[in-house]
Amino acid sequence: MTRSIFQNCEHAIAKLDYLLRNHPAEIAEELSDAVRCVVALRDSMIEHRHQAGATPERDAQLQKVNAVISAIVAGEFPMMGIRWKRIEGARDLLKQVLSEQESALD
Repeated sequence: MTRSIFQNCEHAIAKLDYLLRNHPAEIAEELSDAVRCVVALRDSMIEHRHQAGATPERDAQLQKVNAVISAIVAGEFPMMGIRWKRIEGARDLLKQVLSEQESALD
């Protein structure tokens, strides 16, 4: 995984933190940026999985990343109101995934 993907995802976490602190009425741009970042992370992880082979750990990480994407999208397009808890959970899971990915690089 490239350092730029980590930096982009750290930037996405910062945007999610901003949203969670301020609860603005318009959140689409920040959430779209976060989704793009997490999709790039997922694509990088899939590429690595194809090159290095599947493992239970890699599969678990991909499941977490897919859960982050789902949670962010669900937070953006709710039936009634913005689902802040879902966005918070997505941010927390993204932090965990990044931490685990950085540890794997060491």
